[in-house]
Amino acid sequence: MRKYQQLVLVVISIISVTVLLMYRNENSKLKYILEVVNFFGRTDAATLVRIENSTTFTHFTTDFASPLPLWTRLGNEFHAYSAFWSKSNFVAGGEVVTLVVGLRQAIVNFRCQLQFPGHPTLVMGKFEFTRQEQSSNEITEGGVEEFVLYRFLCKTTRDFGTPDNIVIINSTSNAQHILPIRSSKNTTLTQRPSMVACVDMVTPSLSKIDQVSDSDILQYFIHHQIIGIDEFIVYDQYHITGHIRELLYRHGIKISILPYNFPFALTSNTQNRPFLEMDCILRTNNYAKYALLASINEYLYPTTSLKKSKSLFKALASSIEDIYRFEVTTKTVCTEENVKILAENHNYDPHAKTTYPFVIYHVDSRTVDSGKLLDLDPHVAIVHRYERCSNKASRNLIDWRTTLKSEHYSYVMKITEELHKVL
Repeated sequence: MRKYQQLVLVVISIISVTVLLMYRNENSKLKYILEVVNFFGRTDAATLVRIENSTTFTHFTTDFASPLPLWTRLGNEFHAYSAFWSKSNFVAGGEVVTLVVGLRQAIVNFRCQLQFPGHPTLVMGKFEFTRQEQSSNEITEGGVEEFVLYRFLCKTTRDFGTPDNIVIINSTSNAQHILPIRSSKNTTLTQRPSMVACVDMVTPSLSKIDQVSDSDILQYFIHHQIIGIDEFIVYDQYHITGHIRELLYRHGIKISILPYNFPFALTSNTQNRPFLEMDCILRTNNYAKYALLASINEYLYPTTSLKKSKSLFKALASSIEDIYRFEVTTKTVCTEENVKILAENHNYDPHAKTTYPFVIYHVDSRTVDSGKLLDLDPHVAIVHRYERCSNKASRNLIDWRTTLKSEHYSYVMKITEELHKVL
């Protein structure tokens, strides 16, 4: 009996030694793989962020594109894009804000009704509107139709819950037009992303840039992901293809794409920008602390990462109470041929004219109506707007590197290094 026990012990010992040798062999292989991965830069900070984002952004992300906004014709002279539910905690009822464009000479003559889930009939609302006039230098000429931006308001003083749809009725023809409503859920401040970037890929500013390539688009989103922005709302006509979507997804970049085929002819940036601004603010209300609206050629450069340091947010929060808009110092940087990473274009035109400021919004229900602007300290953040410069401008260029503090410049170089590892 003792001999059999000894034999069993010998067999177990042999198996244990074999398993140990196999484990050591596989462990050596794993170490080698990790060394190879490390050699190719896979453990750099930007890559780790993208790996983390690609595995977690589906767990808690805001669907900024739901319900999907589409241009809805309200007659020959008006088109509506999106509708938002707004409710005060202190009074009964609420209002739906619908963003609309209409011809300048058109007469506003509408009624409205609201559809509440579980309510058997439509609820009649009180219709009002506000109109945002363009300044004289923004009005189009040459036979192009002139349009005005509107906010159609449909108010109710009774509580029926949160409406699903708004019905806008043309009082002249009695034609009814239904738009889905986006409702804002009051998330806590800790749940909200610190900053959301709304990206304008529709206005004529793109005509000043050479053909926007897939690499340019990828660079834009990865750049802003590196500095600490994880949520993007993109207003687009045709640039974001399925291929680009897949590339962004692989890098853990979450974007909400809003189709945007403006119903009138656009001749300037300033015509369309106020409309995108209103939609961006209302869409992010109660979902983000701050938002910005940028074209695909406008890059934000904070002094440090938005996730590692709160210097930018502290500067925004330290302003006086009724300021909701912060203008960021913007330099028009001239792009050069064969320069892949845009930050390596070093010269800017100090005399370049800008048609609109670059603004960071403190997201609040009062932001849309607040016109006050506060200049943000350029040592906290700046913006580079990349464009092809004329030959005349090239004689008066300044190296932007000479205008930054050393720590700010060091962070720009760090972003550049991270982009080189990816692109």
